[in-house]
Amino acid sequence: MFILFNRTIKRNDLLKIKSNLLLKTGIVISFIVFIIAVLRGAATGITYDEAYTYIVITSGNMLDPHFLKQLFNGSWAIANNHWLNSYLIYFIDRFANDYYNEFIIRIPSLFFYAVYLIFVCKYYKKGYYTFPVLVVFTGNYYLNEFYGLARGYGMANTFVFLLCMHLIAWKKSDYCEMKHLNWAMLCAMFGIFSNTVVLLLYPAVGFLCLYRLIENRRFQNFIRRSGIVFLIFLIFSVVMSYYHLCITADGKPLVTGYDAGFFDCFVKGYLGMFITKEKYLNILSIAFAVFIPLALIISRKKLKTADFTLMMIIFVITNLVMQAFFQKGYIANRSLLPFYTFTVLAIAEIIGAAVSCLNEKCKNILFDFVKMALSIILCLSCLFLFSKKINVHKTRDWSDNYRYRYAEVGELITGKPYTKGLGPHQVFYEEKYDMIRKDYLLMQLQETPASIRETDSANTDNINLPR
Repeated sequence: MFILFNRTIKRNDLLKIKSNLLLKTGIVISFIVFIIAVLRGAATGITYDEAYTYIVITSGNMLDPHFLKQLFNGSWAIANNHWLNSYLIYFIDRFANDYYNEFIIRIPSLFFYAVYLIFVCKYYKKGYYTFPVLVVFTGNYYLNEFYGLARGYGMANTFVFLLCMHLIAWKKSDYCEMKHLNWAMLCAMFGIFSNTVVLLLYPAVGFLCLYRLIENRRFQNFIRRSGIVFLIFLIFSVVMSYYHLCITADGKPLVTGYDAGFFDCFVKGYLGMFITKEKYLNILSIAFAVFIPLALIISRKKLKTADFTLMMIIFVITNLVMQAFFQKGYIANRSLLPFYTFTVLAIAEIIGAAVSCLNEKCKNILFDFVKMALSIILCLSCLFLFSKKINVHKTRDWSDNYRYRYAEVGELITGKPYTKGLGPHQVFYEEKYDMIRKDYLLMQLQETPASIRETDSANTDNINLPR
């Protein structure tokens, strides 16, 4: 008996060492990917969408009710469906007093990347998901790119991730502790405020919460303890839904797949974040389309308690219904990013349930070895694909815009505040260098003796501009 007890202690010690080692590995991975995002945020020039938000939205008085009212009146405000991002740019720009600085306006997004990575490691430590899931959370290079840009996709992903974590915590409390639902609703509101496309997720979340409350006879308790928070959430969601419809009313959709089908937009869209070669992407997408339904069939007896699987089914139905009614196209490309962690958790839950069912039938060392081998292959593949894409000088969606940052000042400054035919990213640098030019001329003028200023007005036309 003493020998068995001693073996149990040693096994527990080994498991603890393994857990600590994996956590430290996850922290190192998180630190590395964050540094890459920071370096890219500092090195790359402004993108079309960032410049549009900066010039059209944040240059106005975002505290003025009249200006805010105008944002509801047309698709010209389409780049402001990232409200939180726009407000943070507005405030940090004025606080830093450093205008037209690409890195400064990207700091809010990078901050939420740090928050995301910290909580990814924290909740892994709590046992909310496995190490391969942590690697997939942190090893998406496309997501990493958007955390290094002044857009709201990464911010929205952070809040959706936290929303999912509070739903897991609520489940762990046997759906008793309403504080987790309150936090989930708060994260939901900030998620919508980060990117209004997140609204697509909430029919699924709402259905799950209502189902579990009624199933566990806790609906009245929810109304009593969380009714006010829910009312605020409901009003906020209605207002943001109205705004989302306003800015897409004239036929200009947000980033979608347009005429592409749901499979191409959703399945190939997510897999395409890791694999870009069409040949391999098609093979993997087909394999995925076969494997997931098969896993659902195998794990069908466990699906009643599978919250994320249930939400994913409702989420897919919501997308199909929205397309049938509004014909705006399915979400695709970067519009998939806010739902990334939710999708990963749903897939992990489906695979985990299938593996659990198979494990009950195949209790042997070989099966455990295969599980471990596949987990290692998944982690290494994810990190390898991430490393292959590392480039701190450009991003995937705007690989051709950065030449304007390094162009000659004389080519950018035309003497007009808005040159006809220029895109927002070009106008951004035109105005930036115009500001530099004026500051330089002012400095030269201040350093010129008064006698010369009076007679020659400093002859500013002959001052050489810095390059």
